[in-house]
Amino acid sequence: MELYPAEGGESAVVHVGESRWLTETGSVPAEAQGFEAGGWAEGVIVGQNIRLQDLLSELSRYRPGRIVCDPSVAELRVSGHFLVGDTDRTLQFLAQTQPISVTYRTRYWVAVGASD
Repeated sequence: MELYPAEGGESAVVHVGESRWLTETGSVPAEAQGFEAGGWAEGVIVGQNIRLQDLLSELSRYRPGRIVCDPSVAELRVSGHFLVGDTDRTLQFLAQTQPISVTYRTRYWVAVGASD
């Protein structure tokens, strides 16, 4: 696949297994986040040693509304297979296995913070 910046600049060829961020003027290698490619096709996010903030950002793509992560728990590390078809169940699992709390402000606004 080839990436073409909106405002010109040098295009970049992206090979299998490689990730890049496309900007208006070019592209840069995407920082590896610990996610395994292809898990989404099976309805899961799979990864090792993932920052909690990164997992929640990825998980939020599969639910309406927002998941907000408090900076005090953002750097916690998690590993596993996380269901995207039932994000509430995944959030409940995280709250049971990590020192975090999950608070539903509304059904569209979920706050993740340190457990009491």
